[in-house]
Amino acid sequence: MVSGKQRIAAGWSTVALALVALASGYAVAEGSQPGSKQMVRMAPKLPQVEFPQGEVVLPLLDWGNRPIVELTINGTGPHRFILDTGAMTTVIDKGLVEEIGLPEVGTDELKSPAADKSMLVPRVSMKMATLGGIIIHDLGAAVLDLAGMFGSEDAPRGVLSARVFSGVLLAIDYPNDRIVVRAGELGPSDGARIFQYEESDGFPTLTLSVAGTEIKAHLDTGSPATFSLPGQYMKSLPLESEPIHRGTARMVDTEVKLYGAKLDGSILVGEYTFENPDITFGEGFPAGNVGYGFLSRFSVTLDMKNKRIRLDGEAVMAAAPTTGTPTMVRRIQRGTSSGKVYGVMFPGIDGDPLVINGVGEGSVAEAAGLQAGDIVLAMNDEQVSELSSQERISMLRASPLILEVERDGKKLSVKMEL
Repeated sequence: MVSGKQRIAAGWSTVALALVALASGYAVAEGSQPGSKQMVRMAPKLPQVEFPQGEVVLPLLDWGNRPIVELTINGTGPHRFILDTGAMTTVIDKGLVEEIGLPEVGTDELKSPAADKSMLVPRVSMKMATLGGIIIHDLGAAVLDLAGMFGSEDAPRGVLSARVFSGVLLAIDYPNDRIVVRAGELGPSDGARIFQYEESDGFPTLTLSVAGTEIKAHLDTGSPATFSLPGQYMKSLPLESEPIHRGTARMVDTEVKLYGAKLDGSILVGEYTFENPDITFGEGFPAGNVGYGFLSRFSVTLDMKNKRIRLDGEAVMAAAPTTGTPTMVRRIQRGTSSGKVYGVMFPGIDGDPLVINGVGEGSVAEAAGLQAGDIVLAMNDEQVSELSSQERISMLRASPLILEVERDGKKLSVKMEL
């Protein structure tokens, strides 16, 4: 613990990347000399939130397998923000800050979990942000170049921390494409669908039983992956084969090597079972993580006041057997990052290399022979490394689609048609 500082940002999360922010506890004030400024210590200020009576239902938009909400900020917008349970502070793109003219109120100290050093970035304040009748006063945010980090023209303009909804129930209902905010509390843990968690590191967590080994994992809507675990478990868990290097995760201040392998066993979460799932291992990951590939099966309800999580999965589990393959959700919205029409899934469409995360049971992709772990090198003779995120999405909706993939060091050509 650093004296005078508060931990306020993300786990292995959106900013893709993963970001931990430490509220520096300093604000800009005028100095004793004319025109001079100094940093003065201040107490963290939480935003004031007004909720209308009843419940608020928002459409569940999607970008890169991350839930999107639309914020109106100081009367401008709406602007698309990722709703992130793995972020302890809100983050805003510096380009949007300049467009709106948001005032700087201090600095934030940012650090990804795998990095040794932190960095200072500006902190701004939004006088009023609204979404679906919910009004947020004095919403603070760390400023980053999100457009540059995501590398996409249609990238979201910010990351909204789910902590804004502390004190009410927040349900991210993936099967029904909606977000519901309402008053109330979850009942006590039943070990099957309702889970109690301890917030020792600041994030909502689930306990995974991974081939008999209990591992704490952050519940992270900002992650497009399925199951991610610290690299140390590559040696202790039973795997069907040696882990394969699948690329590098680019963070705000460092890079982490990623490896993938299929578990020779099951992952249990309460009453839900995932047989032989694919797992991503990250060198330097401080904790486990469950992202979109897991969460998309459920309506996920968070009671952050009482530190409880509920997973309701009948609608999805009945339609998708517990094979560990990411569920094929029904929506295709702007900025979506997976080839859902063919049944091929990616942890994110802007990756390099672009690794297939899974294929849907009975899908065109499965019939064509694509497999989880295949690395996509080219789409219709266009090198993936030279395609933008939007160009990749367009390619994945074309018919016919010819993918050049690499598997176990060999190149294969796979043709698919709708």
